[in-house]
Amino acid sequence: LADKKFQRLALLEECKNLPWNAVYDMFCLKNNVPVGESYIAEVEGYERDVTSKR
Repeated sequence: LADKKFQRLALLEECKNLPWNAVYDMFCLKNNVPVGESYIAEVEGYERDVTSKR
């Protein structure tokens, strides 16, 4: 199994920020920034495409 420590930490941080992060999520949506847990996929893609080639 792949190491999922980053994903677990990211989800824990999302939970700690409830409920005020809904306002921040709306700000991110309006500025085309990944919202909530969707940034996890962005980080995984970066790791796969960029850092794995180092």
